Formats: sequence, C-alpha cells, structure tokens
Amino acid sequence: MFRRTLLITVACVSFMALPNGAADETLEAAALQWASSADPAKVEFFEDRIRPVLIEHCYSCHSADANEVKGGLLLDSRQGILAGGDSGASLVPGNADASLVMEALRHEGLEMPPDQKLPDDVIADFAAWIRDGAADPRDGEVAGEKRTIDIKHGREFWCFRPIQRPSIPEIGGTWATTDIDRLIVAQHMAMTRSGEKTAFGAEAAPETLIRRLTFVLTGLPPTLEEQETFANAWAGNPEAAMESTVDRLLASRHFGERWGRHWLDVTRFSESTGGGRSLMLPDAWRFRDYVIRSFNTDKPFDQLVREHIAGDLLPSSSDEQHDEQIIGAGYLMLGAINYEEQDKEQLRMDVVDEQIDSMGRSFLAMTLGCCRCHDHKFDPIPTTDYYALAGIFRSTKSLLPGNVSDFVTAPLRVGYDKAAADAFAARDKELEQQIAALESSLPKASRNAVVTTDLPHNPEFVTSLAKQLKALEAELAGHRKLMPAVPKAMCVRDEQMPVDWHVHIRGEIRNLGTVVPRGFLTVATLATMSSTVSAPAAVSSSGRQELSEWLVSPNNPLTARVYVNRVWMHVMGEGIVRTPDNFGETGERPTHPVLLDYLADSFVTEDDWSTKKLVRRLCLTSAFRLASEVSGETGNIDPENQNLTKGFHRRLDAESIRDSLLQISGTLDVSVQSGRTIAKLSTYDNEFHHDQHPMLCRSIYVPSFRNTMLDLFEVFDVANPNVVTGKRINSLRPAQSLYMLNSPFVMDQAQQAATTFLKSPSFQSGDASRSVRNAWRICLGRDPSIAEMVAALQTVGEQPDPERAWSTLFHSLFASVDFRYVD
Repeated sequence: MFRRTLLITVACVSFMALPNGAADETLEAAALQWASSADPAKVEFFEDRIRPVLIEHCYSCHSADANEVKGGLLLDSRQGILAGGDSGASLVPGNADASLVMEALRHEGLEMPPDQKLPDDVIADFAAWIRDGAADPRDGEVAGEKRTIDIKHGREFWCFRPIQRPSIPEIGGTWATTDIDRLIVAQHMAMTRSGEKTAFGAEAAPETLIRRLTFVLTGLPPTLEEQETFANAWAGNPEAAMESTVDRLLASRHFGERWGRHWLDVTRFSESTGGGRSLMLPDAWRFRDYVIRSFNTDKPFDQLVREHIAGDLLPSSSDEQHDEQIIGAGYLMLGAINYEEQDKEQLRMDVVDEQIDSMGRSFLAMTLGCCRCHDHKFDPIPTTDYYALAGIFRSTKSLLPGNVSDFVTAPLRVGYDKAAADAFAARDKELEQQIAALESSLPKASRNAVVTTDLPHNPEFVTSLAKQLKALEAELAGHRKLMPAVPKAMCVRDEQMPVDWHVHIRGEIRNLGTVVPRGFLTVATLATMSSTVSAPAAVSSSGRQELSEWLVSPNNPLTARVYVNRVWMHVMGEGIVRTPDNFGETGERPTHPVLLDYLADSFVTEDDWSTKKLVRRLCLTSAFRLASEVSGETGNIDPENQNLTKGFHRRLDAESIRDSLLQISGTLDVSVQSGRTIAKLSTYDNEFHHDQHPMLCRSIYVPSFRNTMLDLFEVFDVANPNVVTGKRINSLRPAQSLYMLNSPFVMDQAQQAATTFLKSPSFQSGDASRSVRNAWRICLGRDPSIAEMVAALQTVGEQPDPERAWSTLFHSLFASVDFRYVD
C-alpha cells in the first residue's frame, strides 16, 4: 500500500517538470494507475462523501460548465483535480497535509468555498479521502459528458438475470448428502476437468460441531451438559444428532436474539438519531423487540419486507397485527438524521436519500445513494430511477415541523388499559366542552372576573361564571396530568397529497429538472413488466405498498438472492457473494452462482420465505460439517476457501464474546427479554454513561447509541449503526488482546466464573485433572493439550486460595485466542 501511494505521489508531483506532451502522458499514466488501485469501498466513500460536496460547493466555479473557471482549476474530473490550477497541484494522494485543497478547505490562506467554511465533518471526510489514496472513479469525464445507460445490456449482468432453478446433478459417493452438497461437488468436478486442483478437507470433530452450531444459531457457547449430550448422540447416529440439535436450537428464544442482531445490523438500528447532538429515541426498543420476535416466530421474510416498507398501509385482522405492522414500518425511521438541520427542504431530501440508500443496500444490495447527483457510474441505474423512488418517499411523511424537527409516531392499540384511556378521553372532551360554553357566555373583559358597571350582565352573575371557568380550567389541567400512557411507535404515514417528483440537477435541492413518475429500478424489473407505480396508486397513495410488493415479487431477481446470501454467510462464515451489501459491478462475483440461484428459488418456492427452514437446510449439509483446519498440500490449494473446500475459521463478534463471558461466569440475566432498557432517558445520547448503568443481560438488549457504546463493542468491531452493515469489519488488533487481559469487566467475570465453578458439579474437589478438563470444555469447547494441562494444574496447585487460583485460570482462558474464535 505504501509503495503504491508513493508511486502515485511521485507521478502527480514530478510531471510538472516535464515538457508539455510528456507531462500529459505521465499524468494520464498516473490517472490510470490511480483508478485501477481504488478498491470498491474507497470509490463508494468518494461517491457518498466527496462528489456531492464538489458538485454543490465547487462546480459553479471549477467545472467545464462554469461561466469562468476560477484559478484555472477544474474539479469535475479526475484529470482536472490531479493537474491542479494556477497555484499548482491541488492534492497529493496519501498526504492530506501537503495538499492545497485541504489548505483551502480549512481557510488557511486559500479559502474554498470563499463565502463560508464547510462543516468540520466534511473537511475531515476530505482529509480521510486524500489520506486513503484519493480514489476517484471519474475516468477522464468532464461536466457535460454523460454515460449512456443501456438497460437491456445491463439486464445481462449476473444479479439482474431472472433466477433459474438448476437441475441437480447425479453425484456418486457418500459425501454429498444434500442437493446443496451435490451442486458444490459438481462445481469441483468442473474445475477439475478444466485443470484446477481442488480437494475437500476432513469432517470436523463432534466437539467442534456442537460449538459451531450453538454459536451460529444462538450466539452463546454450549454448556458442558449440551456438549456431553451431543457427543453421546453423535456416537450413536451423527445425522440424528445434528438434526435434533439444530431443531432444539432453532426452537430456543436465543435464536431470535442471535439472528435478530444480524438483521438489526442491516436495518442500522440505534436508540439515538445520530447527526447533530444525537437525540435519544425512547421508543426505538419496540423495533428491536419486533425483530427478535419476528425471527423467533419465523415470520416469512417477504412479510417482513412488506412491514418494513409499508407496514402502516397494510390491512390487519387484529389489534396485535396492526401494532406489529406499525412497529415494522419504523425501519424507515432508523437512519442517522440531523433533526437540528435548519434548511428544512435539505433535511427532507436527506431523509429521503437515507431511506432510498438503506432500502437499496438492505434488500437489493445496490448502492443507490450516488444516483442522487448523477447516473450510477458502474451499474445500469439512471438518476431518473433514483427520483422515481424519491417520489415514493417524498410522498411519505417522516418529519414533523419544528425548530428541531420531530419524527412521526403512531399510537398502538394494545399494551395499555383501553377502558381507562377511553374514560379519560371522554372526561377530557366533556371538560373542554364545558369550558367552551362558559367562554362563549362570558364577556371578554370578564375572563378574570374584572367586573365593570357598564357591562350588560349582572356583575355577580359574571363573577360567578368567571370563577366556574377558572375552576374548570384547573380541573382540566389536573385531569391531563393523570392521562394514561398510550404506547406509541416510530413510524411513517402517507402525505395527504402524494406526488411524483423532479430530478434534482446535480443533486442540488433547489435546482429542479423534469418530473419523474414514481417507480422502481428499471434494470431489476423483468423486461415484460412495468417499473412504474400504477396510476391509481399514484393518485391515492405514496406507492410504498406497491414498492414492497415489487421487492418480493418474482419480477425482481435481487431480494431473494440478497437474503439467502446473507443467511449463507452467517451460517457458513462467508457469503457466496462476499460483498453482501453490494451485488453491483464494484462488488465481488458469486463463487457459486448456480448454488445461489438454487437457494434463492427453493427459499421462495419450497420454504415459503422461511428463515428457519433455510438455516436448517444449510446446517444439515456436509459442507457445514467440514473442518476449518486443513493440513498439507490440500491446505494450500484454496487459501481463501473460494471453492468451499473447508470450513471457515471465524472470530466471535463483540456480542458473542460478552454474552459468553456472562454465561460462563453465571451472571447472565436471561430475565431481560424485551422492553426499554435505557436506565435514564435524557435528551442526548452522550449524556448516557454505560459504566453508571451496568447491565448483565444479553448484549442485544444493551442500549444502542450512535455516540456512546460499551468499550468491548468498540474494540471488537460492533456494527456501525449509521450505515447498513451486512458484513462487519473483522479486525485483528493488539487492543483486543490487551482488553481481554486488562479490562475490569473481564477480570470481574473471571472472578465470578471461579466462584460459580467451585460451587458446581463441574468442579471435582478430589480430581484436579477432571476439573481442569471441565473448565477447558466450558470455555473453549475442547480438552486441554498435555502442555496446557500441566500448566493449569501448576496454576491451581500452587495457589493456596482456590478461588483466586481458579480466577487466574479462567482469566487466562478468557484471554486466549481460542476463546474468541470458532473453528
């Protein structure tokens, strides 16, 4: 990486000393190298954070369309920004401090834009972009040029083709026990015929499989009893042992807590708004509980999609179903939004943009946000498709007016005393009517019982009425203090007048172009179908219900593929498409496209969109049972496991590490299963301090804020709630080992684990070796090696205080690499 950045830097700086022609050639070479070195994530950062700012604040003076190009600097193409202007090269990729553009943005001498300094977070984005190599996909374009999007050709790209159910090949041997296995073997055989080497590894040991299964399905380690039960069942019938264990874990409420957490990553769930001073969201917990409940009850995924996009518009047969759907529509309100934004039209479009971008990544694995300013630079998605969707979401009410804008909520129908609420409302209405009647009969000057001799009323009568009025007003004020709490949920609703919307030229909110009919992605709609909302819906509603039906329609080949890929990733360890939020040109291609289509088709046509059926189907394959450790030459054939020749060695996520510590120590509070868990509501999330409100519940119930989180979550790469996160970062940093060694939380759990262990049947006072073995299996799911046994016996034997000795041993196990990895 350093060498690449150095080469680019030298090319950008040294070309100025060459003759004109040579300089142009060198610049072009640098530009080509720059483009080829940019990875998809960096390009996406440019499209989301850099290009929109350039368009809004810079192009009016520094683009080919400008009336006068200021300073000879063009910023509407990669070549222009590389070449710089009259003051020299504008940036040095890899070195923000040496780049003139940063000096200008910071208003340190040069000032750009001249009328106002951009916000600090925008300037920080530019600095990060330059430090990261200044990826820029604008391949020689200048303003005014337009790439032609060929929808017909675009539909030939793999993810836009209709899902095709493959025929299952006849495969001999005993390894391939399911159709999934047969499709994997068939691809292996095809590769072998083409001359590639491929070979499957061995099956994992039963103690490895029970640990893998339990973490995959519940996010918790298997207890000692569960390990022993599985081992005994495996010895009799491995297939029956797998089936019974999978069914038991799928039925556990911990399944919903584990798989609900995966989906909350995708839905960018948080209990605060982000942006500005990040307001707390006191009712966001309802969406969390709704997601957990949906996975535990195995709600069909297509219904989940409908509820997320249009839950408030769906018919319901009961109050419970009504509330469930209302809460589900809260998906649209979970984005990071700065409600303090004073430009309300800007705020409205920012909300719409966030909803479009999140919907695109969640269900379609498409990056749609960049189309706010221009046609997609890589995928066949025109700006008009973006604004067809924008019409749908602009016809949806998400915001309420105010200096600090508010968000829409909806009352729920269950979970409170309806009779008491009805009685309160009746009395409230009665008092209001009495007050109104008195007000209409009193002279205006008599409201405060100020009686004058020229009034046409009897002064005593007027005084009496005024006193009655004051008494009724006081009674009403007191009555309203006793108002029963009616539960509510974050939601959206249709605007009174749904309308189609304009293209915003270059994404500028007040630079309106042509009006686009509301609709969906053209390229992801079968050629025989329409991608626009039908006329009746366009008149009477936003079009969200039609959008939700299109998302789960056979006419759209993306949603089923995207979801089964997510499920495969969480079960197996990596996705068939390893960029689960991006199926586009800049994403990775599927390693097994035929298998992906088989899974998508069977998920819809055979499993009726059932997540549990799909998970069960995957867990019972031979592929799932492959060991992750492969030795010898076989281990070098497929180092990245592109061919699924072995299992994936995977690190536990932050929540599983914390929940494992709590379960092993015996302090896990499983009684917390729902409800608001924010101990103290305040206006802003940075006023909440986790260390002042310690919680021992499962991590999914710990308050999730955008500006403050548990140290363990930060260290172990918890999902960023500001964006859709289908695949978490999986870093390997010294801070992780240091945390496990030095964290007071980990040390406390080690102490608690020792106390719990010494009181349990797992501790055999007369058999130290047996006790050590049990401790190893509780923490790591395996027996200790001979060297580990010797060291452990020495540790517990030398310390006269048993609790302190075992605390030391448990702490060493918690801090080990094996504790936080699953084979």
